[in-house]
Amino acid sequence: MAAAMLVGCSKTEHGSPVASSTTTAPETSPSAAPPPAPIVGQKELPFSGLTGPEGIAVDPAGNVYLTDMQHVWKLPAGSTTAVDLPFKGPDDFIFTPHGVAVDKTGAVYVTEWLSDKPKVLKLEPGAPQPTVLPFTGLKGPIGVAVDNDGNVYITDFDGPAIAGRVLKLAAGSTSQTELPFTGLKRPTGVAVDSHGNVYITDDLVGLDLSGNQVLKLAAGATSQTNLPLGDSRISLPQAVAVDSQGNVYVTDHVVMKLADGSSRPVEVPFTGVDDAKGVAVDTAGNVYVVDNGKPPRVLELGPA
Repeated sequence: MAAAMLVGCSKTEHGSPVASSTTTAPETSPSAAPPPAPIVGQKELPFSGLTGPEGIAVDPAGNVYLTDMQHVWKLPAGSTTAVDLPFKGPDDFIFTPHGVAVDKTGAVYVTEWLSDKPKVLKLEPGAPQPTVLPFTGLKGPIGVAVDNDGNVYITDFDGPAIAGRVLKLAAGSTSQTELPFTGLKRPTGVAVDSHGNVYITDDLVGLDLSGNQVLKLAAGATSQTNLPLGDSRISLPQAVAVDSQGNVYVTDHVVMKLADGSSRPVEVPFTGVDDAKGVAVDTAGNVYVVDNGKPPRVLELGPA
């Protein structure tokens, strides 16, 4: 399954980041290192100086990617030092990167939303700077995901009064299509599984909590289905991820897991999470969450 995760919207403003223990380098493709192994318990990943982390993704080699105010970080598998990826082109400074995804070639995709030029960027392995993907008419791109075929999916919205949408840019195409989700208000997170099923989170920014939802559009379908949340602790769904077994993970103030075929989600037992944002899961079943608390941090939890 392609590593493709999305994120929720931050509700606070942040200052400039301090990244004293990081280096800057071009992005490279995933190494031939062995895939990640299950860990035991919870650990904090060695990102430092974070000021507003949001989106997270992990590739099949276990490299972790994180968006932060004015930065996109890569933590190589087994490393204690994050790399600042070159998303700051000479003519197009990236200020508010939000969603992040990585494809099987190691290309990294990032949404820039709070900008006079909202856009989706792609950084090829080894490239000195990113290119802008040919999405058009964007208002506020938030989540981004990429499937095994290189098709890119994003969520886009422009405030609760205007319907949000989910867009797909097929690999090699220069024109987007809108997926047949309906009734969206503020779609944020997006994920896609190995079968081409697309999952999104949608919330109404506190207007009507009963309308907040996690939706699935099956491959080839023309209408969405609501995933069963029951009376779970999900009230403002932010980010969504899906693993190779079809289990769906959603962040709110906590992280919830809806097992494939289940009618009720359960809480993923992270401890001390204050403000869960992005979520990702690797091939070993380890779950990663961005905690935009005080201080911000990134946590990894082994499979239950």
